[in-house]
Amino acid sequence: MDTQVFTIAEAKTSGPMLFRSPDREKEDLTLRPFQPEPIDTLWLKVPHFVRELQAGNVVVTESPNLPQAINLDIAPEFQGKITDTARHTAVQICTSEMTPQFEAVVKLSSHLTKAGTPGKDARRVTRTYLKDTHILFLKATLELEGRLKNRPAIKRVLQAEIKKIEAL
Repeated sequence: MDTQVFTIAEAKTSGPMLFRSPDREKEDLTLRPFQPEPIDTLWLKVPHFVRELQAGNVVVTESPNLPQAINLDIAPEFQGKITDTARHTAVQICTSEMTPQFEAVVKLSSHLTKAGTPGKDARRVTRTYLKDTHILFLKATLELEGRLKNRPAIKRVLQAEIKKIEAL
């Protein structure tokens, strides 16, 4: 009995990758980070797919098992409590490297003075906003990071910021 082997592809970029099908009758291929996708081996003959594969932006493996879907959504306890933008930002932080831009989003408490009042450059960042809204975003991001990559450095940054806000 022959065992069936599946060709699995996964994006290694910070965002989704779209590959147009050279055959109009076949569907285009969208690969997302941390979401292995079974693909047809014909994609290995498509030049723009092969270029991304050679550049290391796509990883292709073979497996006798279909990949399990990874849930990139935030935990149910944060559903409806954080905005769609915050949810999208949490997923972006957890599926890519911690860039200075993401770090600036996470460390909003640095805009407050030691007394907990907004600094001269941060009129809109208030103690109330941090304690009521931003902390939920940080906790949702921490929970998602724990499920996805579980990177100690990212978790430390998130935990430290949560502690700072709780101490306000």
